[in-house]
Amino acid sequence: MEWKLSLIASILYFIVFKDPLPEENFVQTLLICILIGFLISFVLFFSLYQLGIFYFKSLFKFIFFSGSVILLLISFVLFMYYKSGIFF
Repeated sequence: MEWKLSLIASILYFIVFKDPLPEENFVQTLLICILIGFLISFVLFFSLYQLGIFYFKSLFKFIFFSGSVILLLISFVLFMYYKSGIFF
């Protein structure tokens, strides 16, 4: 599961960053997208915890799953922002 999420995140990052991004407010835009990704991940993890299915047998699996979900959601937010054209 974690490997699939990491693979999807890396593909989305490649799609977003293969072309140069707009120069106007570049750092601010990246920081806002990262914060939105972290916020969505927090809501997801909190929901999984409340449902009782956020349990891992090892610390490595916990860190790898959480990291891959965070990267996937950040890449999804970046993909939606830069490639959808909704915000331009």
